[in-house]
Amino acid sequence: MRLSSLLLSACTVSAALAASIPSRAASIASREEEEEWDGVAYVRGGDAAYYVLGITPPGQAKIIAYWPTGTAWFVRPIEFAISAGYACYFYKETPYGPGERIGEFQGPIQASFDDFFAAFYSCWRVVLDNPS
Repeated sequence: MRLSSLLLSACTVSAALAASIPSRAASIASREEEEEWDGVAYVRGGDAAYYVLGITPPGQAKIIAYWPTGTAWFVRPIEFAISAGYACYFYKETPYGPGERIGEFQGPIQASFDDFFAAFYSCWRVVLDNPS
């Protein structure tokens, strides 16, 4: 009886821990999702996975990474796309956080990073002119 109680407790704790760890899939949009995705922006890493970028607070940059076990893993983005109505800055990496700005890009755009290693980003809404 003690063994079965111990096993049940271990299974319950394992399930709770597994549910609390963010999965890589939660921060990656697959190619199928990308085609109908209506978000701010994304980057595609060298592993062919898509990483969704959201709006950042003014004056702040976020890391382009995924968190498989609570530890950040930098993604080496090779291309990016930004939706219409949004703009993003991309920054190089430094030992102390965001480095030199690579550029400002306004959507809609899809392009490659070429030789740049974008490690941080900031994105925001832009006001679109009314064509009428």
